[in-house]
Amino acid sequence: MPTLVEEILEDLIELPVDMQAEALDFVKFLKEKTRQNKIQPAQLIPNGSVIADLFEQATKNNLFSSIDDPVAWQHELRQDRVLPGRES
Repeated sequence: MPTLVEEILEDLIELPVDMQAEALDFVKFLKEKTRQNKIQPAQLIPNGSVIADLFEQATKNNLFSSIDDPVAWQHELRQDRVLPGRES
């Protein structure tokens, strides 16, 4: 009885090249999904000290120095925009 890997390879070889490429894309997707699942949820949610450090770094790097009028900039960001496909 062939192993799972051998069975997959046998079936894969029989596919057209474009479908083999699609299968490869799917395998890469599954690998990335597996990698992301290994990250603990606590690592994804920054705590208060991490956020404070990020703001401190932003300040040191003058991240927002190109914004002349912060109030106008914030107003522009909050403006409603027409969504694609919802023009009416």
